[in-house]
Amino acid sequence: MGWILFTIVTQRYVIISSMKSSGTFFLPLFLLFITGCAATSMYLTGGELFLQVEECRWTTPAKRVQRETSLLPPLRIERKIIERESGTLLFERLLAESGYRFHNGVRRTVDMLFSPLKIETVATLGNLSLFELRSRSGKTFGLLVYNGNKKWLHLLYPLNGKSRTTLEQVMQHGTCPKNLRIESEMGRDEAAVLLKWTPKMVIVGNLMGKTGGRPGRR
Repeated sequence: MGWILFTIVTQRYVIISSMKSSGTFFLPLFLLFITGCAATSMYLTGGELFLQVEECRWTTPAKRVQRETSLLPPLRIERKIIERESGTLLFERLLAESGYRFHNGVRRTVDMLFSPLKIETVATLGNLSLFELRSRSGKTFGLLVYNGNKKWLHLLYPLNGKSRTTLEQVMQHGTCPKNLRIESEMGRDEAAVLLKWTPKMVIVGNLMGKTGGRPGRR
């Protein structure tokens, strides 16, 4: 049985690798196949937003109008701005430098990143977590977090109420809508200030820690 599974996986890998300009997009599917477990994932590659919640998969065109990269050693932040007719979505990849990791769990990390906003955990499934946050102006928005491991995180926000409710149903009750629209109702300037990166967040806030050791102080 093991040899048959290896042969099937190898054949799928060859097929996937032969597809031009889509190898990065199909990599998550290949990894999920060989692990043989129900999984969750969220990526932004090749101009498309890819989201999987167990057996449900969606791809959504995601025009990237701007890409911003910030370095706050030992953390690298890659922000991609997605413009929609309804509003602006931000996709952020947070990557720890070699020898470092995220010191806390996902909920504590979100608390630190979006402090002092009021935060409520809506749903958690696998490595995917959905939160509802209340901004200083009183508006609520959704935040989707994909935790690959202690080395990196993917953030997608601010989701409007309809998107948050739909994702909650998907994650908690296993519903699988044919078309999943992830939208924002905030403009670009309003969305951009929801999360402001400062050196203090990384250094004093103990967001990051050394691998196998105590939180790093730089």
